[in-house]
Amino acid sequence: MALTPCLVTAVIMDVDLAARLAYLFQENDMRILNDQFRDALYRQADASPRLRAHERLHEKSQDPVQRIVVGLRRGTYIPPHKHPAGQDWELFQVVDGDIKLLIFNDEGMVKQTLRLGPDNDTFAVQMPPNTVHSMVCMSDHALFIEVKQGPYREEDAKLVMRWAPNEGDEQAADYVKRLEEAATGNALNAALKP
Repeated sequence: MALTPCLVTAVIMDVDLAARLAYLFQENDMRILNDQFRDALYRQADASPRLRAHERLHEKSQDPVQRIVVGLRRGTYIPPHKHPAGQDWELFQVVDGDIKLLIFNDEGMVKQTLRLGPDNDTFAVQMPPNTVHSMVCMSDHALFIEVKQGPYREEDAKLVMRWAPNEGDEQAADYVKRLEEAATGNALNAALKP
């Protein structure tokens, strides 16, 4: 097996990352997502200040289909946001753990909540563009696969809603608790940004 530039870089930068990627870059570039992959991604999420980690499966941000595997630890904060570019549908498939998906209107009212995961009635959802959403990890850890249209353009990839704290704000931890407890009809925009 020839080492790809990505794997060589990983070996130099992070031995654990190299171990995690060893199964990804196997013969014929087949990518195998197995228990070792999940456990390594969870270790990365545990060590991250954001309490989440991801592994990109597509080659580059210009690819027409973006595929990402995301490992979450309970307490991670994904701010309510939407993808305003107009073509950014998203497909989430939860393969491990329990994730609560929240759908909002533009003013911060919860329109719908779904529990996603292999032990729930729903394990995947595809959202249309311009859907305000967030998710919280309801189990100790969770793993999901995200598929969306490319190319990825950082400048207009997502719009965090003004009524929610930004990631890293001092209000974020309390807001995660509000998201965990939120039900349809709740307004989650009080006492936040003007």
